[in-house]
Amino acid sequence: MKYIRKKSGETLVEAIVSLTILIITTAVASSTVIYAMQSVALSRNYLVAQNLGDETIEIVKNIRNTNAMISSTDIDACWTVINPDTNCSDPGNKLADGATYIPKLDSTSNRWILVSTTTPADFQVYKKLVSSPGDPEVYVYTNDSASATATNYYRHIKVTGITEEGGVPVSILIEVKVWWYGGSKYNELKGVTLITNHE
Repeated sequence: MKYIRKKSGETLVEAIVSLTILIITTAVASSTVIYAMQSVALSRNYLVAQNLGDETIEIVKNIRNTNAMISSTDIDACWTVINPDTNCSDPGNKLADGATYIPKLDSTSNRWILVSTTTPADFQVYKKLVSSPGDPEVYVYTNDSASATATNYYRHIKVTGITEEGGVPVSILIEVKVWWYGGSKYNELKGVTLITNHE
């Protein structure tokens, strides 16, 4: 067997090359893991935002349906009321073109209502426990901060058009916007839907 003796300088160069390869490999692996974690977090945030937007549209439809049940004698005049427990003859209690609203769970009636606001602090979404002690935990996401935990999300509804026939609204175009901050980055989702008076 023949042995080859290496010079001490060659051993040092090999060690430096090996260490450099190890550092580069570790940096690439670390950046891949960090990117994957950021992608998962962003996907999760978009999914939550999409669900909050869908929920907001369903809340508006739910209020419309409640109005139709409560005001069965004059559905055409009352289907746009923002709080089913209010007087539908007052125009201030109805959806208005260009107005901005937030959904809240009314603690008295335990029904969803819309509240007109332009105050940015009101747009924050809160996670609220609604189940009784001892029951499985059930939460809702509301824009009401009372007895609730703040989330990183914000939302509002904006009426962007009302179509009337004979002075009576037959359809309302609403824009739902949900946004959140990921560090210093601003992210948002918007959706537009047409709500009609179905009898």
